Amino acid sequence: MIKRQSGETSLTPLSQNMGSELYEKNCFDEDVKESIQDMKAVFDQKHGYFDTNAEPYRGFLTLIRQSAVQHILHLYDHPGEHSPYECALQKTCAMMNENEIYVDQMAKQKYLRDTNQKKAVETQFEKVRSNVSKVLGNLATDIPTWLEKLEKITGN
Repeated sequence: MIKRQSGETSLTPLSQNMGSELYEKNCFDEDVKESIQDMKAVFDQKHGYFDTNAEPYRGFLTLIRQSAVQHILHLYDHPGEHSPYECALQKTCAMMNENEIYVDQMAKQKYLRDTNQKKAVETQFEKVRSNVSKVLGNLATDIPTWLEKLEKITGN
């Protein structure tokens, strides 16, 4: 929910039930959620692993969050008007998808090397990657729909 008080804007969390209605289209199924949690590579200290993906990932998440908030606020403040922030959000999500910023490539390769079910793991990884890509790809265009649902749910 968006609240404005004395020039300040804040986004407050929704209740569990209200939030679940907003995520119908972009929610991962349980299989994908479990795979995201389970697909982890284990590195020994002696291998000198360094997550080179962590900083780009954090940077892109920050850009996505900032663009999404600006997009939401613009749509909220200017109903029916096109948001100039939609393009920035779409481009950021597209870059994240094109470069698979959400994947630690070194960990992925190790995980695939360490499994004895390589084909099944590759298939599951592709399913998860495809789902993440879809969510990111739809983010900017789904936000107006979420705002409409929010208005219906909250009566604002």
